[in-house]
Amino acid sequence: MQPSDLKNNTIRDVYLWFKSALNFTDHAGEISATANEILYRFLNISPDQRVTEPDSTVSTEDIGRLSMAIERLNNHEPVQYITGVTEFDGLSIYTEPGVLIPRQETEELVSWVAGHLKDPANKGVRPGNLLDIGTGTGCIAIALASRLPNYRVMACDISKLSLQVARLNALKNNVSIELLHCDILEKDTPHILSSSLECIVSNPPYVTQADKTRMQPNVLEYEPDEALFVPDNDPLIFYRMIAEKAYDWLSPGSCIFLEINENLSVETGMLLNKRGFTNIEHRRDIHDKNRFIRARKPAQ
Repeated sequence: MQPSDLKNNTIRDVYLWFKSALNFTDHAGEISATANEILYRFLNISPDQRVTEPDSTVSTEDIGRLSMAIERLNNHEPVQYITGVTEFDGLSIYTEPGVLIPRQETEELVSWVAGHLKDPANKGVRPGNLLDIGTGTGCIAIALASRLPNYRVMACDISKLSLQVARLNALKNNVSIELLHCDILEKDTPHILSSSLECIVSNPPYVTQADKTRMQPNVLEYEPDEALFVPDNDPLIFYRMIAEKAYDWLSPGSCIFLEINENLSVETGMLLNKRGFTNIEHRRDIHDKNRFIRARKPAQ
């Protein structure tokens, strides 16, 4: 039985009904984009098909699925958890509750790392070992493995669920990565090969508790706290531990790349410099925020 406010089950009317039922935001563009995404992921109906086949019909069963999606969206559940997929660096990445959803900005970090390692001026032109710390869905490691097929790409995470999801995503995207269960805050991580890495990349938790008040319900109520937040009294806890270990794990002349808290870019750079890293460079993201940092372990 179709909803009472749905005129009929043509693609045209189903799309208009679906959009009109969404109230999780006041932004019309976001409503349209979400409707397009759900219809494509659930029913394989593209925006072009809505124009060329507006009178094609949608089954009662599929309308029921859309009704459930409306309820979940209006409860602020992220669309990526509802569809189970998101796009990252041209790849299809499986997502599920309990694992952080990849962000568009992080694609820029991947591009910076890949460009650095492909540049003949850098030591990393010689294919070697690359480590992604706190891999989550595996999006960074998988994207880099896809861009750098000659590299040995390793990825670690404290979450066993994340490692399972990363393994599925590697298979889905036909790339090989080595997955390690690792708590970066632990003192000893003996399974990482010392002085053997050509590059380390990480997007660790960096959102302070004070920043929570400015975040949307779809993030606060659904995405894992442990992948997002750090204590206000020690906001650089992950960066300090990563810097400490990265200096030992990197081969001389190699670099570390980090996604960072825009409000702590100076402090993060100072932390890396104190550990012994040099050639520290900051880079802004698509929103003109201080989002990334690169540092080099001295060659001598």
